[in-house]
Amino acid sequence: MKKLLLIIVLVPALTLAQNRKERKAQEKNDKITVANLKTHIQYLSDDKLEGRRTGTQGELLAMQYIAGQFQKIGLQQKGTNGYIQEFEINEGKKFADTDNIFTVNGKKLELKKDYYPLSFSANASSEGSASMALREKGGPWFFDVKYVLDDNRNNLHFDINEAIIQEAKLTKEKGGTALIIFNSSQLVDNIQYNKNDTTSSAMIPVVYLTKDGIQNFFSDATDTYDIKLQVSLTHETRKARNVIGYLNFNAPTTVIIGAHYDHLGYGEDNNSLDGKGKIHNGADDNASGTAALIELARILEKTKAHNNNYLFIAFSGEELGLFGSKYWLEHPSTNVVPNYMINMDIVGRYDSSRKLIIGGYGTSPVW
Repeated sequence: MKKLLLIIVLVPALTLAQNRKERKAQEKNDKITVANLKTHIQYLSDDKLEGRRTGTQGELLAMQYIAGQFQKIGLQQKGTNGYIQEFEINEGKKFADTDNIFTVNGKKLELKKDYYPLSFSANASSEGSASMALREKGGPWFFDVKYVLDDNRNNLHFDINEAIIQEAKLTKEKGGTALIIFNSSQLVDNIQYNKNDTTSSAMIPVVYLTKDGIQNFFSDATDTYDIKLQVSLTHETRKARNVIGYLNFNAPTTVIIGAHYDHLGYGEDNNSLDGKGKIHNGADDNASGTAALIELARILEKTKAHNNNYLFIAFSGEELGLFGSKYWLEHPSTNVVPNYMINMDIVGRYDSSRKLIIGGYGTSPVW
């Protein structure tokens, strides 16, 4: 009886001691997790990474850090080159001040303000005397879109770019050496430079005169002007990298956990609300999600729950249009049977007074 009473007394005490031990262990683990998260975020959002713009040295440093953490945790390499899956960002066609020249009677027009080349222009030059009202062989020709706009104001299928391309072909066939587009009317022409245009190049330079360009340099439509014109468009690309690690428990299905690690750099891609010129550190967007990705990998590596394998992907190119995740979907670096995916973006500000925003739950009837 005394032994039974002793057991009855000791069991709650031992249970309480065990609970305290587990609580202390959990508190210790939580402190380690918080410290690690802080370390990851501080590194990724440091000024020396210059905002982690896709394809820059800052993105490369971030990539190396994430890959180093994956290696330290012990994840399997599941990129196409170690942990890394490299892909190409198409920058489209670009033009620079130094390579594009337009002078009228010896005065230089300002690129973008007074004129700009169109994306299907040839990389070529032209010079000669020209009038806005007359067309002579061997020199630049003008094209006022006023009339085609007026003729097609009720035509829902009218494409102004196609009209300009046809005019450029006709100009070349009849001896014109360049085509200068302008709009003397108040009708909206929607003529813009499209860096992603894949239209075949015209055989001659094609440029668009803005309202400022007309007013400042071509105010007299009957005058003759000495024109020198040079157009140079370049097609640019840059390298980006996804970072991919795998935790294999030999389970039949795999959970994919993702976060993008790129950010806005100095705002060079015109995707910043506060403009260019200063470092956009991106501590929350998305160093926070990337830090959580790394810590989940570390914690899950020690888990006893082996119902799934885990594929961890740190994506780049997200700020430019989800390029990294699109590339991985089209070129998966490993064959896995996905169960579901969790993507973490801007997760660093949550507290009890804020809402946790969860999207994509409509993709599964279970969710």
